[in-house]
Amino acid sequence: MNTTAADLQLIADNRFRHEAGVRADLAAALTDPDRPATYYDAASLLKATADAQPWHNLVRLAKSKGMDYAVTALREHYTRNLLERDETRSTSAFANEADRLDREAQRRFLADTEFFAPEEQPEQKATAEEVEPTVPAEQPTEKTDTPRPTPAQIKALDTIANASATVRQTRPGSPMAITTSPGRAKIRWDVMQRLQELGWAHRDNSTSLYRGQRMLITPAGRTALNNA
Repeated sequence: MNTTAADLQLIADNRFRHEAGVRADLAAALTDPDRPATYYDAASLLKATADAQPWHNLVRLAKSKGMDYAVTALREHYTRNLLERDETRSTSAFANEADRLDREAQRRFLADTEFFAPEEQPEQKATAEEVEPTVPAEQPTEKTDTPRPTPAQIKALDTIANASATVRQTRPGSPMAITTSPGRAKIRWDVMQRLQELGWAHRDNSTSLYRGQRMLITPAGRTALNNA
């Protein structure tokens, strides 16, 4: 049975309600001296936040790009992330657990969206007025071409496509920096901003800027890179 956009919104709403409930429970425990907060309260919040994060990303991206695009882009990103990025092996048990929960949440998101079917647009019949041309036949039709990437944009897209660019901020208010893997082209800040404006790349905000937000290539960006 196919999953519709309405089904996905229902799942997202359930995740958000559960996250809000867990946050409220923890807040109550922190302010009630007769009910001290425990490790299990913090662990529940960590899991609820991880479970909700992919759906926050889906709803946010769907508002600007549409549900079909959002599902495709996030499924591609989470699949690549699970296949290509190793699990965190930090000296911090908290960081390792947070990473494990993030990966489990991404697997659940992929399972929940596996059978998503884009909604078909109703077929519209042209009226007599629409069939008749509204401009003289000899008048040329204006065309809008997709901009071709510049050499700097091509190098940046190639770096991003290979999961080799990350945006970081060491502390609030400090300048953000783009780091790339050894052997990969450096990316200027203005180039990165232009790629985002064109819809060719975006940042993965499922992690904090302190931990680093990976730059991701979009389907439109991959097409621009392949056609360059």
